[in-house]
Amino acid sequence: MPIIEMTIRRVNLSARLHTNETYESYFKRRIAAVVSNYCEHQADECMATTLRLKKENIVLLNVNVNDDQSTTVGFVVTKSQRRSMLGDQTIMDSTKVKYILSAQLASLSRVLGGVRIERVETAMLRREGIGASRDNTRLIIILSIVAIFLSVTYIIAAVRVCRLAL
Repeated sequence: MPIIEMTIRRVNLSARLHTNETYESYFKRRIAAVVSNYCEHQADECMATTLRLKKENIVLLNVNVNDDQSTTVGFVVTKSQRRSMLGDQTIMDSTKVKYILSAQLASLSRVLGGVRIERVETAMLRREGIGASRDNTRLIIILSIVAIFLSVTYIIAAVRVCRLAL
């Protein structure tokens, strides 16, 4: 699935603003406002999207803190606020969103609090195979040991109750 990756310098997404809103929520709201403003003026470019995008339409998929005081945020813009799963049919074209954000980079940087946006690009996000990378044998062994322990404990308790009853 294609996503938008934005590298921003000196940003803390968990910080709280003076309005007690997290920077992550503010980031989503501002991105949604920029894309929504574009879609209002160019309605034929944003087919099947809601008329006014909100922060719920922005889904952060990954946040990587790099070692040089920069943060890479990977996100997509969904067409509808009601989303059950993400796919190519439910998200806006990432290339188009990248061009929208790149065209307004200076104003976007300013409204995000003066942070420096180093790059905006599209990247591919791949889903890991469920059975390929995970081995559940350790989990099964631990659960088996716990089940055996609980079974023995209940058997001992049942025997003691039966002895006291007689």
